[in-house]
Amino acid sequence: MVRLLCQGGLGAAYTAVGLDPLAGDAYKRHTAYAFLKGASARTIVLLGHIDTVDTADFGAQEPWALDPMALSGRLDALVQRAPAAAHDLAAHPDDWLFGRGVIDMKSGVAANIAVMRHLAGLASAGTLPLSVVFLATPDEENESAGVLQAVRFLLRLRDEHGLTYLGAINTDYTTAQYPGDPHHYIYTGTIGKLLPSVLAVGRESHVGDPFDGLDANLLAAELIRDLSMNDALCDVVRGQVAPPPVTLHAADLKSTYDVQRADPLDDAGRPAGAATRGGAVGADTPVATPGRDGGQVAGGGWQGGARGQRFATARRGAHLRRAACRRGEASGCGGGGRCAE
Repeated sequence: MVRLLCQGGLGAAYTAVGLDPLAGDAYKRHTAYAFLKGASARTIVLLGHIDTVDTADFGAQEPWALDPMALSGRLDALVQRAPAAAHDLAAHPDDWLFGRGVIDMKSGVAANIAVMRHLAGLASAGTLPLSVVFLATPDEENESAGVLQAVRFLLRLRDEHGLTYLGAINTDYTTAQYPGDPHHYIYTGTIGKLLPSVLAVGRESHVGDPFDGLDANLLAAELIRDLSMNDALCDVVRGQVAPPPVTLHAADLKSTYDVQRADPLDDAGRPAGAATRGGAVGADTPVATPGRDGGQVAGGGWQGGARGQRFATARRGAHLRRAACRRGEASGCGGGGRCAE
């Protein structure tokens, strides 16, 4: 992107252009940036992201998912994969470019690059009335690490050059409100993102004695039922209704299948697992992560409950004895992996 921004001898027009590394990022990713200082410190930010979701949903066409030209020659196969595309292709057969991320949002970033190149010409001529910052971040689809780093970058740039930010233009895609919608929409705001994680802590039991335990899967399922797709939790602002919470991930933390329900303690009597993103440490129990994609707002948090915690505490001594027996250290162990418990 930096090369595209600077092609044709435009590099000297930028006050600053380059790559800003994400602090502490395991993948060593960077945000691409360019800054044009105009006649005023009043500044507009052109914002986009360059990461995409996975390509597995292309199915048999996955080998060509990153090759738009090759995919253009495989339209029949694509329509079989996504039948809803047939109408658009028939109505406007030559207007489409295919490939992972062409809409979300490589096309928007490409538009921003084109705008910056035009404005760079104005800056070179001394006729750029405002200042403009271009940012292309490397992580929007996962944890929004790109824009979090970009905020820090914008604050540094503001302090160094005395800028006043007027706003940001995010050139991400928008969609039709209904089939055949002839309108094109510009939104003056966006919903935010809240991604809570929940750990449900149960009490272990054999599947043949289910009422001796507390089913963590059932606890998580009830929470998901209360939150996921619950339109009562939609935000409404100036007549715009945000999407409801959805469950992005739910899983039992057991590493293997067996006939014992979730065991909340490890061999040392400590919680056996940890929930990601929520900071909660717990057990081999399900993690439910409700959230909203495309803006991603989620419901509130919940964990375990006093009853589940009391059950875990009451069973602690017996669990430790069973753990010792599995290691062959308990007195009276018959050596068969089972103790008197």
